[in-house]
Amino acid sequence: MNLTYFTNMIIMDHYLVNSNDFKDTYVKSDSRTYTDWKEYMRIGFFGAIQECLIWWNLNICFLFSGYLGVTQIAT
Repeated sequence: MNLTYFTNMIIMDHYLVNSNDFKDTYVKSDSRTYTDWKEYMRIGFFGAIQECLIWWNLNICFLFSGYLGVTQIAT
């Protein structure tokens, strides 16, 4: 699946760079793109932790709902 996503990303990037339809909307990266990574990672780390906790909570709820009977789930 990762190979499929990576191939799709390469194809879409190639299309965006070479297409006349997106020449006004596509912005190429420069040196300013890679500044302030520390701030980005500080915010992104806690957002990723929060997203993981949400998914784990959902999976735990699914796991426990498997132990309930049909009548308890129906109510």
